[in-house]
Amino acid sequence: MESTTDLERIITALNMEELAPEEQQDLMLELNSLVFRSALTRIVEQMDEATRTQFTAFVDTNPIQEQLAAFLIETVPGADKAVEDTVAELTSDILSVTENK
Repeated sequence: MESTTDLERIITALNMEELAPEEQQDLMLELNSLVFRSALTRIVEQMDEATRTQFTAFVDTNPIQEQLAAFLIETVPGADKAVEDTVAELTSDILSVTENK
């Protein structure tokens, strides 16, 4: 079993260890936001009409990201899998681009 995590592989691939801590944090926040938006798109596409209506009403309450994630995992079957797939896809994309330089 491989001991290097996806996060460690991304950090190495993007040469993040050479960045200042603040720049590392900014980049990680951007990656997190990208994963969240991509996963959210996948999850919304999986929703039936009733769930999408419920989701829209929930979003109108301006929930924080953690509340939104909890709602999706509780309400949409396979939401956690969509997040995992998004992370795997992003990791693969980053590694394929950086390893082929």
